[in-house]
Amino acid sequence: MGRNTRLVLILAAVFLAGVAARVLRGGNRESRVTFPALGTFATVVIETPRGTDPQPLLRGADSLLRHLEMETGCFPGQGVEALNRAGRASLRELDPDLVRVILLSDSLHRATLGCFDPSVGPLVRAWGFPDSPEVPDRETLDSCLRVTGWELLELDRDSLVMRPGMMLDFGAVAKGYAVDRVFEYLRSRGASSCLVEVGGEVRCGGDRLWRVAVRHPRNRGYFRVFAMESGALATSGDYECCLVRDGVRYSHIINPFTGFPGDGAQSATVHAPTCAVADAFATAAVIGGREAVEGFGPVEGMGVLLLTVGEDGEVSSWSTGVLPDTL
Repeated sequence: MGRNTRLVLILAAVFLAGVAARVLRGGNRESRVTFPALGTFATVVIETPRGTDPQPLLRGADSLLRHLEMETGCFPGQGVEALNRAGRASLRELDPDLVRVILLSDSLHRATLGCFDPSVGPLVRAWGFPDSPEVPDRETLDSCLRVTGWELLELDRDSLVMRPGMMLDFGAVAKGYAVDRVFEYLRSRGASSCLVEVGGEVRCGGDRLWRVAVRHPRNRGYFRVFAMESGALATSGDYECCLVRDGVRYSHIINPFTGFPGDGAQSATVHAPTCAVADAFATAAVIGGREAVEGFGPVEGMGVLLLTVGEDGEVSSWSTGVLPDTL
């Protein structure tokens, strides 16, 4: 079979009912489905040999995402919320996926010079994101900052102990981690090509070329479209989950050093081998901007695209590292 070079544009805002399927040149069958997951929507596209039922794979992807949402989420009844209430845990007794997210976060915190910091839970709550955001007063922010800082955790191979008042929030890595887990699950179960997207975080691979668009930070259209054979792409920014007060736009991405939303860039897109890494680095890049990105720990094959919006509305871009080809 010849290499499939058709392009697929992934639109996170298009919600599909049921499963769409078609037969491709060479006999493979493409199936795609979009469903709610992790507080947003997930899109899964897979190719399977003709005559193979794709439904078990798609159901498995849905089931795995629901499990990951339950174990790595911080809403009532979810794993991180229970951990925050307890303030401590034996890592041997936590769900293995949550343990992996915790340990991965530890290394990503160091690699991003502290810009990625899952201990911002109190600050996120003070700002009221995502449901009822408001600008908190200085006293509230100072109180939250006293219990913010990944280095305040006591973390070793066996246990995790939090200071009183600390709250963990893995929202800046959990979606990327979930994308990786589902992608790896689908490939291990026989999908010859697949793409997994959750809330704009994408990982793809297989014998085809995928077209992945980066939204314009202010307009409805796209700023850039990448052609990807494999790998992950994650974008963070102040697109929709934000607060506008007195003409100032406040992002939901909180700077752990200042307590205020990150203003290093209005959008950061990161290309990396895995989506968890891309997700965390994209958040860190929005917080730290170009100066911080230039000091981040090296990741083989990673590239960063930063977009900043001037007072006149003009968008400026800066990039470094390895990015996919642009269409």
